[in-house]
Amino acid sequence: MSSGFSLLDRRIGHNIRENRLRRGLTQATLGAVIGVSTQQVQKYEKGTNRISANHLYALALALRVPIQRMFQPSIQTDESVPAMLRWLKHRRVLRLS
Repeated sequence: MSSGFSLLDRRIGHNIRENRLRRGLTQATLGAVIGVSTQQVQKYEKGTNRISANHLYALALALRVPIQRMFQPSIQTDESVPAMLRWLKHRRVLRLS
């Protein structure tokens, strides 16, 4: 598996953020509960760092959601091909006419 942009990492990150906000937790509080820094929680939420199985399990417990929910598409998440193209264009990897 190559490192880099992954829709699954982004989906999981989005779901972490969505559930954290629903619970009224700050990134610092959530990080303290699972034993990582605020910056690490930020990276998880952005999908720039992959989450270990241990931390994913701890996050699901802390957020009081089934772990499966972390993998489910959100209604608010646009994970279509156009979303990836927008990301590539933003990164100046792909020039769209």
